[in-house]
Amino acid sequence: KMKPVSPRMAAEEADGAAFRDALLADPRLARIMSDSERFRAQVLLTEVVQCSGTRTNEENEDCSSSVHETISRRHAFREGAEYFYPASSVKLFGAVAACVAIRRLGKIHPGLDMDTPLCFGAVPPSEEIEEEPETETGPKNKKSVVTCLRRELVKLFIVSDNASFNRCFDIAGPVGIRNWHRKYLPEEDIAVKHRLRDGDDGDGHENENENENATLPSVFAKLGNDWVMVLDARVELLKHYGTIKGTASLRDAKHGTKPEDGYFFIGTSRVTSSGAVEDGPMDCSRKNRASLRALQNGLRLVMRLDERLKVDSGVNTPVDVDDLHPVDRAFLCKVASAAPRDIAKFGVTTAEQSEIETKPNAYPKFFLPGIKRAVKLELQMDDTEYPEVNPDDDLEANPVVTITNKLGRAYGFSVDNAHVRVAWADEKDEGKTKTKNKKKFREFFLAAVVETNANQTVNDDLYEYEETADPWFEALGETCARFVWSRE
Repeated sequence: KMKPVSPRMAAEEADGAAFRDALLADPRLARIMSDSERFRAQVLLTEVVQCSGTRTNEENEDCSSSVHETISRRHAFREGAEYFYPASSVKLFGAVAACVAIRRLGKIHPGLDMDTPLCFGAVPPSEEIEEEPETETGPKNKKSVVTCLRRELVKLFIVSDNASFNRCFDIAGPVGIRNWHRKYLPEEDIAVKHRLRDGDDGDGHENENENENATLPSVFAKLGNDWVMVLDARVELLKHYGTIKGTASLRDAKHGTKPEDGYFFIGTSRVTSSGAVEDGPMDCSRKNRASLRALQNGLRLVMRLDERLKVDSGVNTPVDVDDLHPVDRAFLCKVASAAPRDIAKFGVTTAEQSEIETKPNAYPKFFLPGIKRAVKLELQMDDTEYPEVNPDDDLEANPVVTITNKLGRAYGFSVDNAHVRVAWADEKDEGKTKTKNKKKFREFFLAAVVETNANQTVNDDLYEYEETADPWFEALGETCARFVWSRE
């Protein structure tokens, strides 16, 4: 029997009154926070008060190796109050499970790794990698296209590509994804049961064909000069609803866990696949789901701040084949903190590269503008000293904002699940400006969701994302950052 393993971060539940007061005191947040049930707004903030290993932090100039656990402090606003559709935020679990699956297959097929050419459904007619016409309106997830897991992970995080998630889904399978999160996040409410729709929406809507989601294609890998089938075509059908022991949020007295109880309902009308509008809410009991706590704990587990990774020396290489390998963990953290302009650095050179590179830094990071503003206000910086987001940039002694996250947006819901760290750039190089009295910024995890669907019609694509959700996330990032950085 598998022994459950939880993130080794000792969380101290803090008094939520001060946090709630801070959120309600911001006039930019007040409209949604004061009517939070209508907007299904939830926020979960976790301060990293002290970390183990060698990470420098506010309380520890150089954390001693004798510290075995990261100490955190959690603040919540309506966390777990009701169901929300997680959209693309669940891609984090698919990415992890795909990495684990490839490592496991590599033990059976030596030489198979994240960079091995892969093909789904059939061996390609040509041995050369096909450059896909993956524009937002072009065809995606075609059979016989040659790719590799690394390439798909880059696109999954940087532009939240649905076809890339679907390939991770086909590698790991819904059973593989479930087995990983049930082992390492045993008390969290998570269900990743279907692919996400390709096409021109790009927002994490699901593929509604149940049989198609249960049927996984064969997977071929090019090992040496030969294409080898490493996964047979298979069928994996999961139960649609039900809770895992310990998920108290789904046992609310007002809601049940079965579809007829209404817990998983959203909206008051819906647009069908034929374009017709039907009265009645959309039932999401058969769709992917993950609570805000599950998303944040999943990211905490992936980042594993309490274990200092020493990839080069092979330290901490897991014996358990179900665990995420340190090399893969480090890569996921790096690509999850990257900006669209970085895509070529990861070796992705497709027909859509130039389009991706022009997307703003905040495209995959809802909190980024607010975090940058918070840093600026904390340091009383002028506009010429605005901090950059990418740690690889050559900065003039400015603080570097690194946001490691996975967001999602669909059916009127916007979700972001992030870790925020602000550190000072290395000033040892010649020409760097020397900065005195540097402020130290405590790192933190921040996850939040809001529904902006004024007409309560689901799937009509008439949602208030830009005018309501985006400003809310920006203000929330700023307010939460300043709240953390003002505390002892």
